[in-house]
Amino acid sequence: MMVSISVQELFFMNNQNLKQQILSRKAVLEHTAESLKLEFVGLDSIISEIITLISPWYLFPEAQMRPTVINLWGMTGTGKTALVHRLVELLSFEKSYLHFDMGEFGSKAEYGLKSIIYEDLTHFHEKEVILCLDEFQFAKSLNETGGEIEQDKLRIIWDLLDSGKFFYNGLPSQHYIKMGYRAYELLNQCIMAGVAIENGKVVNGLDAFQDIFKGFTFSYWDKGKGKAKANFLVSDNFTGGLFALTSDRFATRADLINAIKAMTLEELSGFVLESIFQEGSLKLMDLSRSLVFVVGNLDEAFYMSKNINPDISADEFYKDTLKIKIGHIKKALQKRFRNEQIARLGNNHLIYSAFTSEGYRQLIGMQLKRINTFVQKKFGLVFEFSEAVKQLIYEEGVFPTQGARPLLTTISNQIESNVSRVVCEILEKELKVKKLIWDYEDEKYVFTYIDEWNRSQELVSYPVKLRVNLLRKSKNDDRQAYTAVHESGHAILAALTTRILPEKIVTRTADSTSHGFCQVRMPRGMMTKELLRKEIAISLGGYAAERLIFGDEETSTGVSQDIEDASELAIEAVKYYAMGDDPIYIRAADNDYNEAFFHKPKYEKAALRLIREGLSTAEDILKRNKQLMLRMAAYLTEHSSMDKATIGKFVKKYSVEAWVKTEDFIEPKAYFRFKDRVLAQLNEFEEGEI
Repeated sequence: MMVSISVQELFFMNNQNLKQQILSRKAVLEHTAESLKLEFVGLDSIISEIITLISPWYLFPEAQMRPTVINLWGMTGTGKTALVHRLVELLSFEKSYLHFDMGEFGSKAEYGLKSIIYEDLTHFHEKEVILCLDEFQFAKSLNETGGEIEQDKLRIIWDLLDSGKFFYNGLPSQHYIKMGYRAYELLNQCIMAGVAIENGKVVNGLDAFQDIFKGFTFSYWDKGKGKAKANFLVSDNFTGGLFALTSDRFATRADLINAIKAMTLEELSGFVLESIFQEGSLKLMDLSRSLVFVVGNLDEAFYMSKNINPDISADEFYKDTLKIKIGHIKKALQKRFRNEQIARLGNNHLIYSAFTSEGYRQLIGMQLKRINTFVQKKFGLVFEFSEAVKQLIYEEGVFPTQGARPLLTTISNQIESNVSRVVCEILEKELKVKKLIWDYEDEKYVFTYIDEWNRSQELVSYPVKLRVNLLRKSKNDDRQAYTAVHESGHAILAALTTRILPEKIVTRTADSTSHGFCQVRMPRGMMTKELLRKEIAISLGGYAAERLIFGDEETSTGVSQDIEDASELAIEAVKYYAMGDDPIYIRAADNDYNEAFFHKPKYEKAALRLIREGLSTAEDILKRNKQLMLRMAAYLTEHSSMDKATIGKFVKKYSVEAWVKTEDFIEPKAYFRFKDRVLAQLNEFEEGEI
């Protein structure tokens, strides 16, 4: 009976070592993916994509013709750099990994990236290596106005990202070549003086050797001290400099030292001269087998990252970051880099979203578990953290636009600092404690000690210093009442013009730059004239509310940002959306940033007309719904915030708009019904034909 064997089976039968190597590496990748997903919160999809992208490089590195480039973009504190570092550890690539902070290699830096690559990466020639180009936004080649920036010291990265291959003429610094020539001259003087060496050590003519080499230093970093010793030719000073000229021939300095020990003085002299000429020749560095991570923050794409208010909703902020796609990233990159440079970054752009509220809670749980594991291993104690403690950490530590770092700092301040306090008390009082229940109430941490028989031994409490949560507490004062009126105006205009309920209203915030805010999720993806008019009215809602309740003379300076927003919208309407008298794009010739136009009075009047229409709309709606506004303002004076559900209840109960009683509110994604309208009109034609 003839057995059929495939080409693949025959190949692997003859290459069992290759088969085993590939399967072993595949297992490492699978373990790496599992470990990373356990250690990093909310990054499962990112991790899966990274593992997929690096698989060809890791499994078949010899087949790679150009570097594998993976771009990681996101806001600060989302785990970009930490993920790369941990990946390197799990793949056991620590000795073949270099991390570059691109912010350190500006045009005024003493040493460029080129010199570091030449000095540190020569032994990675034609080998697998992982590189991380961190804070890549600082490597920009264009300024704010689109002009070229001279970045000579960074030009090499574009060759690295493209082919991974580049030629160079020896070291960028001529120090080692210069000192090599000097060493060659001194060695020849020693030969003429009858100096002899054995095993790298001077065995004849030591006095002459010391006189000749007095004050000589070869290494750039290790300066000579005093007389040259008999073993100077194998010292760190001498071999450190010579190794810089021969690193392409010797993997380590120890290999170079062993070679010197086998030479006579004449042979060493010739070897130094040969090394100088070889170092000065044109050389090729091939890093095409490298894996390059480009890591950075792009404010142009993550425009919302400038809002550092801790009271904005983490979940709503997460949804906003999900809308950022590769097109937004490439458009943001065009603000900093030339198109040919962007092309060299390739298309592997992985975009980090912000943490969800659940993600932050998972991170809190992971950190508390870590602390608990340490305490249990060190002292035999078990901590049981209540939900109140976890909630306090969340409220104190979560700043949605700043990622994990503020939260980790809060855990250090609120939890780790008190761990030592509790442990010391238990040790000092010699308490028999098996478990400690950690709770929070009335601005105090409350600890209940449980012994091995599950008996409560002692109840201890410590006051908690609140840094953020204290700022959120309602003051029920004039300032909060004024803010309540203002933010209620925005909320009512949003709900009654777009039929979209605001996500949240806040009148006491932990953000020192703001007294309050109204968070509205407007429809995204496109802009229509109708929606733009509504946005102008919503922007002016706070100003209209202040005028209605307190009078024109009592409006506050807090309306300045609203006025600016409304003005920008009106300018955009006339310039870009054909909402003026003429469908024309207008640019002010003397305005570099193009923030305003002063082309013809009629265009100014067109924008002003839109603002006046928006203010009139806002005033009309608020006058009709004055009771609703006063009810909401009263609630928001007593309470520091109002959630979406509560806003809906107030509007349904107190609004006088007829549709509110019969129709529901909508979500932003359901605002535009263009597809339905197209189909409805098509149906009308079809019914007419019938």
